[in-house]
Amino acid sequence: MNSVDVFVGKQITARRGELALTREQLAERAGIPRHVIAELETGGLRAPSQVLVSVAEALNVDVLFFFRGLPTPEPARTQISSSGTIIPFVKK
Repeated sequence: MNSVDVFVGKQITARRGELALTREQLAERAGIPRHVIAELETGGLRAPSQVLVSVAEALNVDVLFFFRGLPTPEPARTQISSSGTIIPFVKK
């Protein structure tokens, strides 16, 4: 499972809990099958953008809600050689 998918799933579960909705109720509001909600919440499914939009609307949040607080990876550091080749920076 991808850590971003798991994070988004936890956000969906938390918001659904705040609204005291069952998976069935959320699925009905979003117009998608209940098993899709279950897979999203467990991080077992990477949601297409339209599904995330539908779930966000059903939960009365904007799509960015699902990503707020997501830890961001440290950007890769590189060096550029005199010939213009990109060389990955390696920690020692």
